[in-house]
Amino acid sequence: FTATIYTTTDDGSGNLTLGNSVVQAQSSCSSDASNDYAQKTVDLSQLVSEQAGQTLAIVFTTTTNSSSSTSQTFVDDVSIQAQ
Repeated sequence: FTATIYTTTDDGSGNLTLGNSVVQAQSSCSSDASNDYAQKTVDLSQLVSEQAGQTLAIVFTTTTNSSSSTSQTFVDDVSIQAQ
């Protein structure tokens, strides 16, 4: 999966539009992945420190290579800590 953090803009009515990509964190799975959940921890504090006070959006995406016809990622229990 890839987690990308974007800056956002608000149109005044609460609708956010994605802006520039701030940082990406990527994690790859093995080809023998099971159907079990795997905990992934990513520390982005150093990478997003310049965006302090801004509203950011985290977008999770999944891709596969040509050897597999399916690709699935289930995101559960996301925790964000501000320091």
